[in-house]
Order: sequence, then structure tokens, then C-alpha cells
Amino acid sequence: MTRIWRIAGLVLVLTLGALATTAPEVPLIAVGASAADVIREFGPPKSKLTKNDQEVFVYATFEVTLRNHRVTKVTIKHPLPPPPNNVQSPLEAKVPAATTQTLSPTAPTNSAKEITPITIMGVLIAMWPLYLILASLLPIAEIGRRLLKRHRRDKARANQVLATSESQPPFTTSAGSTTGGFLTTTLNMGLLQRLEWKRFEQLVSLYFAAKGFRIEASNEAMEKQTRFHLFNEGETVPYAYLQCLTGENRDVEVKAVREFLGTLAAAHMAEGVTITSGDFTPEAREFAAANDITAISGEELVAQFHHLPAARQQDILMQVTTGDYTTPTCPKCNLKLELRGEGTFWGCVNWPKCRTKIFVRRAR
Repeated sequence: MTRIWRIAGLVLVLTLGALATTAPEVPLIAVGASAADVIREFGPPKSKLTKNDQEVFVYATFEVTLRNHRVTKVTIKHPLPPPPNNVQSPLEAKVPAATTQTLSPTAPTNSAKEITPITIMGVLIAMWPLYLILASLLPIAEIGRRLLKRHRRDKARANQVLATSESQPPFTTSAGSTTGGFLTTTLNMGLLQRLEWKRFEQLVSLYFAAKGFRIEASNEAMEKQTRFHLFNEGETVPYAYLQCLTGENRDVEVKAVREFLGTLAAAHMAEGVTITSGDFTPEAREFAAANDITAISGEELVAQFHHLPAARQQDILMQVTTGDYTTPTCPKCNLKLELRGEGTFWGCVNWPKCRTKIFVRRAR
């Protein structure tokens, strides 16, 4: 679009320049001058036409009409195609007032000049810098209009995503029961799938701690695939690796479980646990069972979580749902991400230094 506007501006300037070079100049011949003065100034005419007491000197770009050997008017000739065969002679043809300039016999120093197409064309040609400025501003205005339209669309999409998420209750509540001002909740799939990846890992970590295990994050933490080390009580060597998968738009496939097995083999770890807020494909479950990997789906985690004491459940949920627990956290900067790309993905506030991107989860 910018290139088109620039080309259009260049064509406009070249056209005006061409008109400026082709526009004929008005000869300075005073009405009343003699024929000898005209010939002395402009040379002999290309041809002469006479009728009665009128005489016409024909030059390349203008004609001079004389009566009794004195100039009566000067006619500018336009570079138009030749007239039809039945055109009248220059003396008989009616010259349009817009193309004829009659000069005063006296010096026109203080008289008003007649506005003709020639003078209008001169003014338009003199304004060519303004045309260049307009030609350069039009692409900028178009870019600004598109950016404003994109901003409004992104804002509308973000509001729609937030409204949709708020309209779906994340969890069920116990009727009128409160503990220390915190509304008691019950974990279900609605809340589990709304948790951002970091809060989901926090939930899993607190759950295993409540079951009596010691859990430590490994140095191999990655977005949506954070791995933990599970320790039995009183032991210093982990007995298993724990992997958390969240933010998936479909069931976990066998490829993810196979990659986890490669990590276990490299660390000489015999057992592994992989947990997702969604579900696994049948192939992924079969592969996990054949390689001593425990695969726990979101529904299975909710069911096992309900076996904890009620007070312990409330304490874990209060920690997990405090503050903004739905907006993803940047795994590198540990800051909340911003919704971008017309509401299709979350981006880091430190962009472009940090290029973290997490796509928005669609409804399952």
C-alpha cells in the first residue's frame, strides 16, 4: 500500500511537470502596436490571413490580429489535435474568451489580471511541494488507521476472552460456609483447567507434600514441562521424577511421554510420574504403563485430591487461588504475561528481550 501511494505521488508530480513545460507563454504584445513592431520583436509570421481590413499574423504558439496595421488582440494557440475539415478560418471562428487575452493599450501595471486556465495551471504547478507532502502523508495515515483497527480488535478479543472465562464458574462452593473470610471451595475440572501452569505445579507440589512426600524442583524446569524430584520421607535420593503438563489443547500424546522416558533414562531414574490437567491418549497410557511411568489425568488428580482431609484441601486451594491464578507466568522473568496477537497468545512484558509465548487454551 505504501509503495502504491508513493508511485501515485510520483506520477502526479511528473504530470504537473509535463504540463508546466507544455503550457504556452503569453507574448508581451501591447494592443495598438504596429505590424512593424510585431515583426521586429518576433520575426516574420509563418503565414498571414487577410479579410477585409483585418490581417492575422500566424506564429507557432500564438496569433496576432491587426486592423489597419495595428494590433487589436492576441490569441494563444493550444496544442490540440487539428480541427475537423469543415472548420472556419481563424478570422471567422469565434475564439473562446477563456483562451484569448486582450492586452490594454496602456501599461497594465495597476490593472487587475483576468483569471484564465493558464494562470490556474500555473498556480497548481507552483503547489507541487504540497502534493509531495500529501503523497507522503497518505501512507502514514493508512498505517495509523490499520494499527488503530488492530488495537481495537485486540482489545475486543481480550474482553471477550475474559468475559467468557468469568462466565464459567471454576469451582463449586459449599453453601454459606466460610473459613477465616475465605470462601470454602471444592476442586473440580473447571478450576483445574483454569489454573495457569505455575499454579497447577503448585497444586501438584502441595498435594504430594500432603501425602507425605518431599518434593524439590529440578534444574531442568521448562515451560509446561517442569520436572520435580520426589523423595520418600527421610531419604536423600529421589525415587522418581515428576512431570507436570498443562496448557494443552488436546490430550497428551505418546511423544511427550517418550521424551519423559528419555529424561529418566539419562538420569538413571527407574520410576516417573507425569500429571496433566487434561487427559492422555490410549497410546500414551499404554506406553507409560510399559515403562514404569505413572500417568495421572486431571480427573484422576481431582478424585485423589478429595481423599485429603477437608481442612488440608481448603488450605491448598486457598494458596493456589490467591490473586491472579489464571494469567500465565513467564518462566524466565517470573512476571505475569499479557494477552496479545488478537487474543491468541500470551506474551512477556519484557518483549523483545524475552520472547516467551504461550498460546491461549481453547475450550475442550
